[in-house]
Amino acid sequence: MLAQKVLLPGASVLERFVARLRDRVDARLCRLLAAQLSSTQRRQLEALLQVPPGTRYSALEKLRSGPVRVSGPSLVRALERLRDVRELGITMPGTVSIPPSRIAVLARFADKAKVSVVERLPEARRWATLVAFIHTLEASAQDDALEVFEMLIGEVFGEALTEDRKVRLRSLKDLDASATTLSEAMTVVVDLSIPDTGLREALFNRFPRDSLVQTLTEIGTLVRPPDDVFYQSLDQQHGRMRRFLPALLTHIHSAAGQADTPLLAALDYLRRREDSELEWPVPLDVVPPKWRRHVGDGQSRAEQRAYTFCVLDPPGCAKPCTGAMCLSPRAGVTRIRAAACSRVRSGKPRAP
Repeated sequence: MLAQKVLLPGASVLERFVARLRDRVDARLCRLLAAQLSSTQRRQLEALLQVPPGTRYSALEKLRSGPVRVSGPSLVRALERLRDVRELGITMPGTVSIPPSRIAVLARFADKAKVSVVERLPEARRWATLVAFIHTLEASAQDDALEVFEMLIGEVFGEALTEDRKVRLRSLKDLDASATTLSEAMTVVVDLSIPDTGLREALFNRFPRDSLVQTLTEIGTLVRPPDDVFYQSLDQQHGRMRRFLPALLTHIHSAAGQADTPLLAALDYLRRREDSELEWPVPLDVVPPKWRRHVGDGQSRAEQRAYTFCVLDPPGCAKPCTGAMCLSPRAGVTRIRAAACSRVRSGKPRAP
């Protein structure tokens, strides 16, 4: 341009041109995001900015506030927050490519700015800001709920493991006494000086038969297999699980690859069992050998409880949780979380 003696525009001219171009791009983005809204959705989004009578905070401020505690009621509130976001039915236009960075900028503004500032925005920009915020909030709200669930289930299994260890320590004296009795009885059995024909008589003369039967029964009760899942202690946590499990199964829907098909089938079975009193076939492919003696065929009430804990328990038990914010690396829960998050971020339709 210099060689052709073309007069270059001044810096201020270029600045004004770029500013006008950016304004046009922003206006187009706002029109695209607001064009998909129905009149009902506009009223719902407008209601987010209003403070209901008798309260101090708007609905938008409540949606922006995630869970701060690890408990069953906190998880239920987090799942209800996710439900409220989904009920708005806000989706991105599928026919137009919108840069995710632009959506993130609008959503970040709605998340940090005061509600009064959002309310004073121009109408098209206000709709676009709220649409972007609700669109990104679904994924973050589900992440919050699953994070609370992961920590809560870690506490449930950790406390059960701690209680089981206490019970084991209290039963060591009884186990030692029974083992001592059997050890003394075996000395009679292996004594070669006693003929085989008189072995039973010599044994019962020293140790009455009823006493030996009772000792064997006590040992069968006290002895645990190497891969024991401390189910007796877990069963005491069932009431705590029931506070949040129905809401979790209702609002979290997962999708995963072929490797996790048995886990998804088990979650679908638990969901159907909550929604209907009909008897459904129990998918037992997800049950590892260590849970088989507790789960059985999954028909009785006790076996159904054991099946619920089995679905949430990964292969191998984690160490007990020692604090309210302990994050237990439980593989089964992590797979549930990853499958649910991938479903939201991939844009796949949710189950009704």
